[in-house]
Order: sequence, then C-alpha cells, then structure tokens
Amino acid sequence: MSKVSVIIPARNENLIARVVKDVYDKASGEIEVIVIFDGEPYYFLPDCPNLCTIHLPQAIGMRECMNIAASKATGEYLFKIDAHCSLGLGFDEILKRDCDTDWIVVPRIYAANYDDDDLFDIPRLNRSIDYYYLSCPWTHPRFFQMMSCFWDTKTQAVNDKPIDEIMTFQGSCWFMHTDYWRNFLHGVEPSKTFGPYAEHQEMGFKIWLGGGKAMVNKNAWYAHQQRSNKRRGWHRAISEFHSSHIQVAHYFVENKWPGKIHDFDWLIEKFWPLPTETTRGYGEEYFWPMDWRKFCEQN
Repeated sequence: MSKVSVIIPARNENLIARVVKDVYDKASGEIEVIVIFDGEPYYFLPDCPNLCTIHLPQAIGMRECMNIAASKATGEYLFKIDAHCSLGLGFDEILKRDCDTDWIVVPRIYAANYDDDDLFDIPRLNRSIDYYYLSCPWTHPRFFQMMSCFWDTKTQAVNDKPIDEIMTFQGSCWFMHTDYWRNFLHGVEPSKTFGPYAEHQEMGFKIWLGGGKAMVNKNAWYAHQQRSNKRRGWHRAISEFHSSHIQVAHYFVENKWPGKIHDFDWLIEKFWPLPTETTRGYGEEYFWPMDWRKFCEQN
C-alpha cells in the first residue's frame, strides 16, 4: 500500500491540533504528517503515529516551509494542506485512485466562515466551488495581476464530470506524486524569486505549460477557513501579496520560463471562453476582454 505524506505549514495557527487530528481521523490508508512551525509559537499536537514536527526559530515563509517539509517526505504521494482546513473521509485513497504521474489534483473546496466550528461541521459549510479561473492581467485593477478566482458559472454548469481539468486552483490544498514535485517542479522558487506568495500559481503554470495537468477530483472534498485578521495569528503584508502575483504573472505571461512546451496564450485558448464583462456571473469580479489575444501579441 502506497503512503501519503501530508505536509502542513503552520505560522501561529491556533487550529493546528484540531487539523492534525482531523487528518488522522479522515485518512483511510497509510499516511505520515509533517507539520512545520514557521517560527514561534509552537502549539501542542496530539500523539499520533508517523507525525513529524519541524520547529523553525523564526518565520521564513510558505515557500521555504513547503520545500523543507516536502524534502522530509517518505511517501509516494505528497499532499499539502493549510493549517486551517478540514477534510472529507477517505481523502487519501480517493485521491490516489485518480492521479497520473504528471498531475496536480485538488479536491472540491468548501469555504468555511470565520467561526472555528464552521470548519469541522459539514452542514455549516457554504456551497462548494469546483473551478477557478485566472483573472486577466491587462484588465485587473492592480495592473498585471493574475488571481485565482471562483468560477461559479462553470461550477454550476459542469456537474457530470467527477474528475475534470481546471485552469487554476486556490492553493490551500493539493495532491501529487512526490517524484513529480522533486524531479519536475523541483519544489517552488524561494521567496527571493517572486516574493513570498503566489506559489500555487507558479506550480499551476509550470504544470500546464510544461505538459502536465491540473485536475479537480469532486469525489474528495476539503473545507478552507476564509481569511480574517481576527482568526489568523499573523499579519500578511497585502503589498507583498500583490507584488508576488504580479511578478509571477509577468514571468509566465511573457513566456520567460525555459521549461515551457506551451506559450501562455495556449492556456487561455484551452479554457476559453472565460468570464467576460457581459458573461461573468455570481462572484466573478474579474473579467477577460473578447480581444485578449491582441494583448498577448504585444508581449
């Protein structure tokens, strides 16, 4: 039986003990859990088998934490979740059944409210989202920023494909072969390259433009606690958040990545039509112009 290595970066996350217990309660097969504390405080964790903890003396950021934790993984599969997520029963076996060697797979996501109990109480979860789209860098109000946006119209329209291709994903939870992480992605770039954020977009671009696939498996699910300064124990500099997304967008939209076998416009064509100013639906704040191709030609 193949093992799943669960990595959980945690920076002053007061739910980490409940999250770790939930992982063990919901797993059906063999797992190991690697919690990396991104600086103090270090929270007490339940006594569980194959639980490894890494205590960093000071915060270094999500990107570096992911790389360090993944380097300790001994499982055939790598599963990353944020330290404020809960999982559906049997998540590991469900995801293992349908994961090609060049895929990144995400479960169906539910957005939980700020109350801690919302995260672990299925009836209190909001409706699910299965699809995300990239915002257009040329029409985003913060110029040249690409965000992972809820694609509600596609979520509502496509209900007959339990496993399907997705343009992008939220980043709080993903699953892949450990060899793919190490030998193709080689982890994620350090913060000095793109800044501390947008690591999921870097991964998604490299996978799609490098010949792999990003997929959603609707047979598995997880819940993610939405951001609130009251519920998170550290401050995220919004300027750094935007800067990271802008830097990643420039790099891949301008086709600077040497590992690509597809240009950026290939990805847009693949998932077109995307939400436009006249077709966007509920919650689809950002839109693509119909003449988006002319912007690509200017790069």
